[in-house]
Amino acid sequence: MSRVVAKVLSLKAELTLINALSEFENSLPKEQKAIFRMRRSTTPTSQDVQQFVAEFDLADLSVTAKSCEDTHTTGDPEKVLEVLLQGFSSSVKVYFVLDGLDECETKERETLLRALRKIQEKINISVCASFREESNHGLQSITKQLLNTRIVSIPKDNPDIASFIEADLERRIQDKLLNIRDEKLKWDIQKALLEGSSGMFLWVDLQIRTLCSLNTDYAIRKALLDLPKDISETYARILRKSGSSDPEFQVKTLQLVLAARRPLTEDELLEALSVVPGDADYDPSKILNNVDAALGHCGCLLVTDEEELTVRVVHRSVKQYLLNGSESAKHRKFSEEEASRTLADVVVTYLSYKALEGEVSKPNSQQKTSQIAPLRMLQNPEFPETPQRVLAKWLRAKSRPPLDVDLGSLFGVEHGHTEPKLQSTFKFQHYARKYWKDHLPHVSGKNTRIVEMSAQLMLKRADDRDWTRWKQTFEEGHETITLLFIHAGKIAPRSRDGEGGKPLIWAAEKGYKDTVKELLRSGGADVNAKDKNGWTSLMHAAFKGRSDIVETLLSVSGVEVDVICGGRTPLMQAARSGHKDTVKMLLSDGRADVEAKDRHGYAPLLHAADCGHEDVVGMLLDVGNIDVETQDILGNTPLIQAARKGNTETVEVLLRKANAEATNNIGYTPLMVAASYGHSSTVSVLLGTADVEAKNAVGRTALIEAVRERKKDIVVLLIDMSAGKADVHAADDYGWTALMYAEDQNDEDIAEVLRQHVNELAAKQT
Repeated sequence: MSRVVAKVLSLKAELTLINALSEFENSLPKEQKAIFRMRRSTTPTSQDVQQFVAEFDLADLSVTAKSCEDTHTTGDPEKVLEVLLQGFSSSVKVYFVLDGLDECETKERETLLRALRKIQEKINISVCASFREESNHGLQSITKQLLNTRIVSIPKDNPDIASFIEADLERRIQDKLLNIRDEKLKWDIQKALLEGSSGMFLWVDLQIRTLCSLNTDYAIRKALLDLPKDISETYARILRKSGSSDPEFQVKTLQLVLAARRPLTEDELLEALSVVPGDADYDPSKILNNVDAALGHCGCLLVTDEEELTVRVVHRSVKQYLLNGSESAKHRKFSEEEASRTLADVVVTYLSYKALEGEVSKPNSQQKTSQIAPLRMLQNPEFPETPQRVLAKWLRAKSRPPLDVDLGSLFGVEHGHTEPKLQSTFKFQHYARKYWKDHLPHVSGKNTRIVEMSAQLMLKRADDRDWTRWKQTFEEGHETITLLFIHAGKIAPRSRDGEGGKPLIWAAEKGYKDTVKELLRSGGADVNAKDKNGWTSLMHAAFKGRSDIVETLLSVSGVEVDVICGGRTPLMQAARSGHKDTVKMLLSDGRADVEAKDRHGYAPLLHAADCGHEDVVGMLLDVGNIDVETQDILGNTPLIQAARKGNTETVEVLLRKANAEATNNIGYTPLMVAASYGHSSTVSVLLGTADVEAKNAVGRTALIEAVRERKKDIVVLLIDMSAGKADVHAADDYGWTALMYAEDQNDEDIAEVLRQHVNELAAKQT
């Protein structure tokens, strides 16, 4: 007899899917059987992927179970799948229904699809997967990974949503979750939800959950008159209402749930919420007693998995809403890094409890261990202890709080072996023991106590493999790991890396202020040390605009403020890069030489003008007796350079003090330079003060230069705005006029402009 297996990963068993499966089952021949396994999972993870195929009940898995007797714990879904497929027959026909594939994160979705593809290649299987197409990921990413795909679109206005509303309301009323006195109110609720749903099952589900929290018919009717328009508004209202009494606690709860490497159990979450980061004194009396009260601060956005007793977000869009900067979430918004930091600080503090000393030890790599589910799940009398069931438990246990046991004893249950006992205290230690190394890079580097705890944790519990992995992270430029290495004594302040740089140089370049302070505090760092390019820490910080680090370095006695690195000083680098705050910091220190020049003759003012940083130019102009007419090796002043680049705003600032008639080594004025480069706005500004008839070293005016460079717009501008001062008859030292140059270049457009101007002048004279 062939069997059909359908397994569902979904937020809820939506009516559309239930109807489809029901019809499918009814259409099967009598000799076939359909087995449905509904799986609630709001945030599918890699553990879910491992469990995904764990409960197939159509093959003799005794051989598979036996092969696991000496198997060590593995987190690799590929290995799990390989073990599972050993017990399948190619003659078995399997129908696989997967709902909510879009709910998986990209990594988990790819892992799952690879597994399905491998299953397709090994056994006779047909896959039906539901996937909500979005702008950031389309169907092509799915279809290209599976065999013989076909796409069927579902209408946006789902015809089954009305049935879902009716059924869900009825269920909640029967379960005493929704309490109403007026029977007519039920129909009013159905009507309001149907009109506002726009086909969104999640929106409906959240509104019903919210209505369940109201205590009177009046409150329910009032809520129906002002239902949120979309999911974002729904989330915002839920968060405002549920977190109003203690918004900080709400944020902490959400951060812990979202940052966890796997769903936390209720007991784990209660302990984690009770941890005060940095306080290593364990007080069990401060542990929260009621998980419902804790979750209540987040409304219905956090739910408890009824089977696993783990806490999850009601839908993955909650995470997107909170972390992706939604405007309506700004009052509760936090970054993913902030969430990771909160949980990391909690984990480190928890493992630093003195009461835990002796409870947590270094893992024994030789011990063959696995993870085991809560005892009540293992002893569920509903399922017999078949090899299939035992293997399923082993796979499903991957998402449970870990307990070190011999895997052979787990599979020996059916042979009458004694089951292991669970520990009853320190519930969060299961999670903390397994994942502290993953969380360590995210601890708060600004909290000295947390840094010290983390360093001690590394020294006590890390093995050689951990240090090797962290060393790679350090070399990639991770600030927190660097801080921890320093506190753990793993980095010598005067050591050098492969590029010849020292930790202080590296930290200053990266902008790691806390690391810079720690290195300087240790007393071993040389503030004037140079890398292979001759750059000091101060130069790197100034170049990158790290004003806070520049301030820290300037406070060190003996720091060389005007050190020449690559021909430039830190002030030159900051001015050229436009780092206003850094320039201000260097100027306020009073030691930086504002007249120092690089090998091209560029002083800080010239650098800023050349790059168009008018704010920095203005700041430098306010410095005492600064030379506004400082010249480079070609004689260009800051005003000439700004005009050459077309930095009009900078030109306007410089004209407060600069000479508009200053010339470079070949006699070019700012106006001539701007005209020859075609910068019309700059020319317009300069025409207010500049001499339009001035000539360069070869007797050419700004008009002649504009004609020679074929800048028609500038030619017109010079003629129109100079009030007749632009002499079209003026000749250079070679006897050539502007019109002669235009005709020689066959530039008829400019020649016509010049002729017309000549004719107008003649007419006026007549």
